[in-house]
Amino acid sequence: MVRWTAIWSLVLASTALAQASYTNPRYGYRIDVPPGFNLSQESDNGDGRTYIAAEGRASLAVWANYLSGSDFETEMAERIADRTRGGGASPTSGPRQAG
Repeated sequence: MVRWTAIWSLVLASTALAQASYTNPRYGYRIDVPPGFNLSQESDNGDGRTYIAAEGRASLAVWANYLSGSDFETEMAERIADRTRGGGASPTSGPRQAG
């Protein structure tokens, strides 16, 4: 009886620690989704997903896109400068808006 209880406890503990993962085949990346986050949206073109925490107080957006011809550092500097000026990034993909 003690052995069965110990094995059952290990099974429950490993199940509780298991995380869901998301693999994006289009861009070839994988992330571990934190416990308590549930899928909210998936983009129509397959570039990512949005997850919402069970209590609704946090969200996790995961996506990718190809660089616009420059290296990573230059691309990020341009995007940060654009957001600093209040421009923001223009979305090239994402969930369809009801219209």
